[in-house]
Amino acid sequence: MAPHTVNGGGDGQVDTIVGDAASVPAASAGAPVVETAVATVDAGASVIGEQMASDVRPWLDFVDKLRAFGIEQDMPIPQLSVMGDQSSGKSSVLEFLSGVPFPRGTGLVTRCATQLSMKRVLGQSFRGSAKVRWGEAHQPDASGPIRSKAEVADKIEQLTAALVGDGEFSDGGTIVVELEAADLPDLTIIDLPGLVRTTTAGQSKSIIAQVDGLVQRYLESERTIVLCVVPANVDIATSDILERAHKVDPMGDRTVGVLTKLDLVGRGSEDEVVQVLENVRKPLQLGYVGIKCRSQAGLKDNQSLEDARHEESVFFRTHPVFRQLSPDVHGVETLSKKLTRVLVSRIRAATPTMAADISAQLKDTDVALKELGGAPPTTCEQRQGAYVQRVVAFLDVLRAAMRGQYDDPSVFSDTSNRLCTMAHKSFDACGQCITKDLRPPFGDDAYLTDIKQRVENSRGRDLACFPSVAVFNAVVKEAVAKWADPAATCREAVVDILRAVVRRLAERNCGKYPALTAHVVGLAMEVVDEVAGTCTAALDLLLVYEGTPLTMNPALMAAVNQRRKTVFDRLAKTIANHAQECVRSGHTPNLDMQHYDVSLLSSPQEILTAVEAYWQVASLRFSDNVAMAVQHMLEVAYARLGTVLYTSLADVDLATLFAEDGGLRARRMALEAKRTRLRHAQAALRKLNGA
Repeated sequence: MAPHTVNGGGDGQVDTIVGDAASVPAASAGAPVVETAVATVDAGASVIGEQMASDVRPWLDFVDKLRAFGIEQDMPIPQLSVMGDQSSGKSSVLEFLSGVPFPRGTGLVTRCATQLSMKRVLGQSFRGSAKVRWGEAHQPDASGPIRSKAEVADKIEQLTAALVGDGEFSDGGTIVVELEAADLPDLTIIDLPGLVRTTTAGQSKSIIAQVDGLVQRYLESERTIVLCVVPANVDIATSDILERAHKVDPMGDRTVGVLTKLDLVGRGSEDEVVQVLENVRKPLQLGYVGIKCRSQAGLKDNQSLEDARHEESVFFRTHPVFRQLSPDVHGVETLSKKLTRVLVSRIRAATPTMAADISAQLKDTDVALKELGGAPPTTCEQRQGAYVQRVVAFLDVLRAAMRGQYDDPSVFSDTSNRLCTMAHKSFDACGQCITKDLRPPFGDDAYLTDIKQRVENSRGRDLACFPSVAVFNAVVKEAVAKWADPAATCREAVVDILRAVVRRLAERNCGKYPALTAHVVGLAMEVVDEVAGTCTAALDLLLVYEGTPLTMNPALMAAVNQRRKTVFDRLAKTIANHAQECVRSGHTPNLDMQHYDVSLLSSPQEILTAVEAYWQVASLRFSDNVAMAVQHMLEVAYARLGTVLYTSLADVDLATLFAEDGGLRARRMALEAKRTRLRHAQAALRKLNGA
């Protein structure tokens, strides 16, 4: 069975009253719900018996505990909200219900939330205390014990001044007044500022919206019992507070109407008031109660609340119209009983839902905290262990990314972390460019003509039947020079990929600690720059090697012989075709070789054959060497990074590295505080249910 959160708001002040209902046992299946009534205690006398008080007390304690835990931040708790205009008699209603005087004055008297918790303790003299529940660690000087009921109003005013300060209003804290005595009712009242219609001298225009926002939050809570206080001497049908309550509670099943100032109703207007109290006009499911509080004359004469209650009783017995009303619709005692019945019923009904909500939120909070990871290490030993643990995890996943071991879906479901795959795509692109895109046009006549021209221009004492090695070397060197760009492009692409993957993996493993992430990424970038420079030098050296043709690969001569065979086959076919033509025409074939184009056997053709054959060997070899050099760069980067990260442990300020991100720290603290609140609430629920 759970308490009700009161979020009240309307065209008036909001005061929340929580009756002591928590210990009412749950009804058995099919049995009617019994609503326990708690009578408000007259000054110096108890209206409810000891057994009734013992039944009610656990419920009130339960509600007060939830509020003290701050569970209202997570869910509404059952409570009663008293609302009315500043001139509606709200303060008098609160005094009548509580038996405790409230601050009075003109303008906005209540400038912050005030929780008044009263406990009826038989045989105990008055005892009280006051404090502020706010975001500060200290308490105001005005906080502390209260010696008598008469001091309550002054104490509230002092704490209001401390909480509000130089401002006009505060919704960031709550004054908590706790009272115990034998003649107090079991009630908890939360008094909120009344709605401001128009500002007075010295008030800012913003105060209207600020107060309205606070009250509206209470009004809109689905577990709030809305107590609408309306002066009986105004047009009740057009009451703004009733209209606002109707908007949030159209069925009227959590709205109670209270008519005040019945003694000021003019002659001839009583019938309208009677129709409202009898729930004929402007009906509410929970109905109305009329009360007569202290008059202005009574306030001026310092009339006691006991005398005022007696005067109210006389008023309803003797009034010519209102004396005909049922006792169920008038009097402060009737109102107190009615509110308690409704509140206890709401608490009982809300408890199962609240229990489920608390369990669900607690589970979600635990999951959220788990996702944030453990709290930051605090000792030097813990930080060293955490540093090594983070570095090991980072290096392990980086190695997996480099070697294509994509077993961890939490990392490698993001394909941008698959470093090995992306590197191999760069290797393929480099090989494609070198072996295909940059392949010389060996079959073009212009290319052979260029070689012939080179041979002519380089002719020395060499005999014409010997190919020119110098021309061969020059042609190869020019072709190899074009390989520099794709090799550099491949290296740069893989270096960029490495940088991006390292950064992402570092953020993944160390992201909750920005300084640690920056440390790992910073060292990693230095290592990447270092190995990238070494790789560039290695590729430059490969180009130098390839610029001087050399190979022991037998594939070279196989390719040369294959090309020569192709040339000879072409020449032989030409001669055979000539002979067949001569036979058909009756001429004698001319077998003199000079009669045929033997340029295919010339020195330029031999050079072309050698260049093409060498290209097939060298281009594949260089493509492989580029891939191996860049892959080696990755392996060196991994090994070097591990060394640097471990050796840097002696030179870093670990406390700085493990300073958690401000936003993350705030979220962790908020989640931990929420978990604590929910656990306390869960324990209170178990205790309430006798577990």
